[in-house]
Amino acid sequence: RGIPRGVVVVGPAADDEALAKLVRKAVRDSPGVPIIVFLLGGLQPLSNGSAGGDPIDVVLGVQAVLHAAGADDVTMGPGGGEGPEEVRLALAMSAARAERRRSDRALLLEAASRELRAQREASPPKAQPPVQYNKLFWSCTHRIFDGFPKIDPRHAVEHLGVGDRLGPCVLEGMLGQGAFGSVFEAENEENGSVEAIKVFEKTAIQDLVTTRNIWRELTVLQKLRHPNIVELVRVTHTRHQVCFHMELAGRVNLCDYILECQRLSDDDVREIGGQVSSGLLYCHARGIAHRDVKHENIVLGPRQDGPERSSRTAKLVDFGLALEVSKATAESVCGTMPFASPELLQDNRQCDLCACDVWAFGVVIMDAVFGVGKMCRLLGWRSPLTDGPERGDELAIFWSQSRQALEDKLSNPPPSVDVCSLLLGMLVVDTEFRWSMDEVDGWLREEM
Repeated sequence: RGIPRGVVVVGPAADDEALAKLVRKAVRDSPGVPIIVFLLGGLQPLSNGSAGGDPIDVVLGVQAVLHAAGADDVTMGPGGGEGPEEVRLALAMSAARAERRRSDRALLLEAASRELRAQREASPPKAQPPVQYNKLFWSCTHRIFDGFPKIDPRHAVEHLGVGDRLGPCVLEGMLGQGAFGSVFEAENEENGSVEAIKVFEKTAIQDLVTTRNIWRELTVLQKLRHPNIVELVRVTHTRHQVCFHMELAGRVNLCDYILECQRLSDDDVREIGGQVSSGLLYCHARGIAHRDVKHENIVLGPRQDGPERSSRTAKLVDFGLALEVSKATAESVCGTMPFASPELLQDNRQCDLCACDVWAFGVVIMDAVFGVGKMCRLLGWRSPLTDGPERGDELAIFWSQSRQALEDKLSNPPPSVDVCSLLLGMLVVDTEFRWSMDEVDGWLREEM
């Protein structure tokens, strides 16, 4: 009842082929009317008719099939617990998207015709109205990924900020900010502990890849328990946010510490590096690659006085790009310059992601020994850094030089012979001969 013309509403019994037939029939029966496919049960029921695997592949595959059949928009209805108003809003948003696509196509055809008639460049397209984001995208899509807790209705702050309360926690300060949310320091008034809370605002999540990456970070952190990896304590799912409650590993990252010290001693490299290698080795042994190893993602705890010298705990953080190694070949390349390995930059989809972590960690150690930005200075790279195959080729050529030539280039200031050997074992272009994380960990922890 009340379903507009051109809307194909589908329940959980449909499969890909039956849906495509329905769409083609709707196109024939309603010429000139935008065709919208509204999946009341979400896309999870369609996975039986798709290739399976990563849920996002199922979603994108089904959407491609239906668009090819003539659908102007494919939307997933709320999966449960929402009332008629949310369903009507989802339909209205989908209809607006479909109408806008049709309008865009008409504008393009008109511009092309005008260009042919006038034999000159078409007029610039009209500016599109600003996109109004809301949390409905998350509501409709996150259910295809297992593991998110149910929404807790007790938390209703629309945009969390310093001073707000999240259950027993009071947000006391911001530790960092990204494209999809922020990290806050918070005090848990129930037990007196201090937490780091990573807050993802649902209004900022408007594509499936972002939803998938949040889900992956959650599932990876739930599998990892190691003294040198930040611990996920719990997850809070509110009407407006997804919040990861983690231990507060420290307030200083390794990059800040290197900049403060200019460069680290061999003892510091072994002490801090040995903890990081232990955490990475633990991940690799469980088939997980971090994929974004850099000194900003290594957090240092407060200094503790010991019997011989003071020390501080190092922990790996930010597993937003982490991935099970068995699923790596289906992924696009990622990483941060200048920590990305040559094979990653050359877009080698079959590369060993654990070996890529070793290379990135080698760049971290090189910065610790020579000062931040050593790789850029060696290759003459200037900011802003760009990635791409040509950068990978430059890295491969530079690090394929003879050992003596590389030792000469790493001689200002001269590192110890042992540290130089470590770097030349980690920064090897051929992954067959690059040190494994087990070898790196053995070297760093040999005399600890």
